[in-house]
Amino acid sequence: NPLLTTCPSFGDHLSLRDISLYDLFAQRHDALVRSLSADGYALHEGELVPLSLEKLKETKSELEALLSKAGFKVALAHYDQAWQNYVLSNWEAANAQLRSFLEAVFDDIASASYPRKHKKGETGGDRRQLLQSKGFIEDEKVSSVKGFFQMAHTKGSHPGLSDEEDCRLRHALSSGLAVYYVGKYLRNVPRL
Repeated sequence: NPLLTTCPSFGDHLSLRDISLYDLFAQRHDALVRSLSADGYALHEGELVPLSLEKLKETKSELEALLSKAGFKVALAHYDQAWQNYVLSNWEAANAQLRSFLEAVFDDIASASYPRKHKKGETGGDRRQLLQSKGFIEDEKVSSVKGFFQMAHTKGSHPGLSDEEDCRLRHALSSGLAVYYVGKYLRNVPRL
């Protein structure tokens, strides 16, 4: 449900999910918006969120739309679990789900694009190598993908502890790679 606020200057309820009304609200109540910011919070799509989550929420919306459009339900479920754990400050659990999420993205792309070449029991690394051999994962981006998975083996479901900054970095890297590759997949369906 959208956050509703009675605003006497408008004489009605103001839905902060309505961007044009939110902008008007922010202009009229600049001191409140600045005060929230000074306390580390922002209004985003009708919700009061920590500033660290504001940008992540924008990426989350874009990514969820792409995953839904592609029909990548497993990846979307892992991403949702990663997000819920991030919000609850369960950094290691969030990291583990981010790894599973990005692995599911590449698994889904490989399965959908090359169903005859995908063998049951293959590892995620095998499927990423298939995507690389077919030119889907470009040679100049292989080290970025490998680098994420090498980092993902630490401070998550594997040995190690994490913190918010580390988890935010993993979120940004996995989300960026997913937006890029799911977008590329969607632009090339079905001619892969």
